[in-house]
Parts: sequence; C-alpha cells; structure tokens
Amino acid sequence: MCKKLQSWKDKMLSFVGKEVLLKFVALALPSYAMSVFKLSAELCKELYGMMAKFWWGGDSREKKMHWKSWADISDVKGKGRLGFRDIQCFNTALLAKQVWRMLTNSNLLVSKMVKGRYFPKSSILDAQVKNGASWIWQSLHSSIGMLESELRKQVGNGNTIAIWKFGRFDGSKTAAQVKSPHLSHTIVHMTKSRI
Repeated sequence: MCKKLQSWKDKMLSFVGKEVLLKFVALALPSYAMSVFKLSAELCKELYGMMAKFWWGGDSREKKMHWKSWADISDVKGKGRLGFRDIQCFNTALLAKQVWRMLTNSNLLVSKMVKGRYFPKSSILDAQVKNGASWIWQSLHSSIGMLESELRKQVGNGNTIAIWKFGRFDGSKTAAQVKSPHLSHTIVHMTKSRI
C-alpha cells in the first residue's frame, strides 16, 4: 500500500480524488490478507499514518499540518465525516466471516482441515488455541468472541444444543422462556439458577 500511495502523491489530486483512491483502492489492497491474518495494532496505526499523510499531502521528507485527527475524518458518514473504514474492525469482521463460513459449511475443505487439526471433538466455538498453533488459527480464533456475542441458537429437536452452556436463545434473556416439550424440568431449573 505504501508504494501505491507514494506513486499517487506526485499527481495533483483533489480531496474527492484522494477519498476515492483511499476508500476503493488503498483499503482494498490488504483485504485478502486481513481475511486470513489478524493485523497487529502497530501495523494498523502505521497504515492509518500513511493514509493520513497521503490525505493531507505530506511527504516522508516534509511534514504537513494535519488539520483534523484521522479518527475525526474517518468517523461515520452520517456524522458528517468521510467514513473511511476502521481497519481493525474490518479485519475482525473478515476473520469472523471466515469462522462463520466454517461453522455453517462443514463440508468445505478448509472446514475439515481446521476441524481435524484444532478441534476434532468439538465445535469451532468451543475450540481453544494451543501452543504451537498456526498464526492463521490464532487469527481466526481471535474473532470468535465477537461472533459469539451476536450468535443465537435456534432450538429444534434439542439433539445438538447444550442448554447449560448458552444463556440466550433467539434473544430471550433466560432459558426458562424457551418452550420445548423435550426439556426436563430439572435442566430448565438448573439453567435458570445459573443465569
């Protein structure tokens, strides 16, 4: 991305042109890597710095005045800002999308490989990161918490759900609100007391 930004600096671009280049080219370049690897906070900060220098017309040799902070510029468009993507949030979303694909499509080759290697006897949601795990698995695992916070189980016949592990089903606050003829009174009572 640095080379792309350097090559564009020589051109006389308006702020609209710079916005289009940053949003649709510069931020798209690392998206493949971000869907597999978690970027470090330092790298994200460096990317923000490069984009800010390009935006304000700065160069590596000279410093230009940054009239607004990058956080202010890149805030949501609805607030009157430019709406540049938050790289760390986008990275987490792409990783969570990969985890979702593995969770919902167990027949994919990547799903079978990752399951066989890292969680052969459990679900991807219950998997742990062990010593010596690959950077890819560590990256994917880092997004499970975000995905799990929005995930809801749908109760069907009850064969694949462990009610004592999950506090909410389809948005309800307590397991006592779940209606199923297959749940025994003891499990519902035990779950209700844990929540």
